[in-house]
Amino acid sequence: MFQIQKITLIFLLLGLFSCKKDEVIPQPVADFSVTVNGQAPNATLTIVNKSTDATTYEWSFGTGASIKSSTDKEPANITVDKAGQLSITLKASNGTKKKKKTIQVNV
Repeated sequence: MFQIQKITLIFLLLGLFSCKKDEVIPQPVADFSVTVNGQAPNATLTIVNKSTDATTYEWSFGTGASIKSSTDKEPANITVDKAGQLSITLKASNGTKKKKKTIQVNV
């Protein structure tokens, strides 16, 4: 009888310690900076993506930018042909969670 209790206890302990704990997925942080080089209509943008815990990126660019959207981590070769305010939005995601940041830059 004692042997059966021992074996049962071993299986219980193995079961408790082998259970996989729920994986905690961190919240992504959407963050970036923009530098405007030159003046419209020949201004160029330098974007530095400072996001953390993200695996995919969705960029949106306002009127006047040479591209409307991008899924690159750091879009490059963007020109602006219109002076004034330009809106840039980044949605950073890690597959299950998404964060958004929008910056207005003067061109």
